[in-house]
Amino acid sequence: MIRICGIALTAVLLAGCLRTVKPDFVPTLTLAASVLILGLFFGTAERVLVWLTELGDSLGISELYMEILLKVLGITYVAELTAGLCRDAGHGSLGSQVELAGKWMVCAVSLPVLLALWDLLTELLGAG
Repeated sequence: MIRICGIALTAVLLAGCLRTVKPDFVPTLTLAASVLILGLFFGTAERVLVWLTELGDSLGISELYMEILLKVLGITYVAELTAGLCRDAGHGSLGSQVELAGKWMVCAVSLPVLLALWDLLTELLGAG
């Protein structure tokens, strides 16, 4: 995490200096820092994914639900990263659209969980 914070703070400081001299380079700098951070993130994400899979297996959680959880985590991370980059590049409305699309995608991916919950509720209430 210290490396990630170091990259981010360095990029912010460089962007502050570049903003007055070469403002066109700021989005490129932000993108480069984001790619570096993403690379570090993926290095640790694999260990977390293995751990989550083992945890799901030991708790008896269906693979379908674990797959949905991992998809939701991926969607939220990618949407947040992309929206932030859009805002940094001066396209706030585009960033908002990316966030909205990310929320809808999370809903779409989560539908099997909602349907299973609905089936459970109707079974418990005796309506099914």
